[in-house]
Amino acid sequence: MTPQHFALSATTDFFDSYRDALLARDVDRIAEAYHCPALIAFPGNAIAVTSPQQTQDFFRRAIDQYAGVEAVTSTIELLAATEHSIWADVTWSYGGVPPDERMVYQLLATGDGWRIGVLTPM
Repeated sequence: MTPQHFALSATTDFFDSYRDALLARDVDRIAEAYHCPALIAFPGNAIAVTSPQQTQDFFRRAIDQYAGVEAVTSTIELLAATEHSIWADVTWSYGGVPPDERMVYQLLATGDGWRIGVLTPM
């Protein structure tokens, strides 16, 4: 398996699991997808993620934005990959419920698998 193919496979597996956690509204599993520390870089605002509890609290407050969403698909474009990082451009579609989201993720290799280290909307 080529490094590029491995990175795409790992990325697809990661985001399939992340999608399943979102659909289950399982904030604990969602939080496990984030590395600590991590950086969420929104236009005009950067949020340093320093604990899993911070991610859990955020998604507990934000989970209602996914009300009515029963299906999620993602389109993944692999931007770059090394043995320790993967950069992926991901467009999320919520089964016809707007709005779709487009994010760039930097995934970091950890002893427990890949985790989101940096997230920024496009």
